[in-house]
Amino acid sequence: MVALRNVKGQLLRQDLLQTGANALSESLLKILIAIADSINVPIEEVLVEDDVNQDGNLVLGTVDGNNVSGLLRYVHEGIVDTIAYPIQKTIVRSQYMDFSEALYQSELNILRRRVDISEESLWSFFTIYDKPSYVVMAVILSLQALFYLINEFCAEELQRIGFRHIRAMRRHSEVCGEGKK
Repeated sequence: MVALRNVKGQLLRQDLLQTGANALSESLLKILIAIADSINVPIEEVLVEDDVNQDGNLVLGTVDGNNVSGLLRYVHEGIVDTIAYPIQKTIVRSQYMDFSEALYQSELNILRRRVDISEESLWSFFTIYDKPSYVVMAVILSLQALFYLINEFCAEELQRIGFRHIRAMRRHSEVCGEGKK
């Protein structure tokens, strides 16, 4: 929260780390300081105690009839001339104070690749994979097919071999076990 008074050069500011809009407040603070420096207006800090909630965040305030509360009151009553804070411009607020044009828009978005699922571009769904991905998928599919073929055509023979081996091991252990007695 930053405010600038042109006449006395007062700055209304609270620690930006305690506000809910850190990035926007930080950017607006830098812009306001650059403007103040360019027009040679000194800046002094002004303590804000009454307009802080229990979490330590600044209370923006409301405009209700002729009653202006919170930090908006500082501008309305002339305590400061300028506040640099992400404040939404409304018709009611515009009746009591002037707003600058939007300095920038901050929208948070999650981006993803656009996939057009039309009939002529149905193949585009598969273009999200790269060549190494296709190679890995082909190797996995080939191994799966190999294991299926081994199981399908050789399972009985492998079981017979396994059972013969187990029987032979039993006979061997019986023979060896009897010889030691």
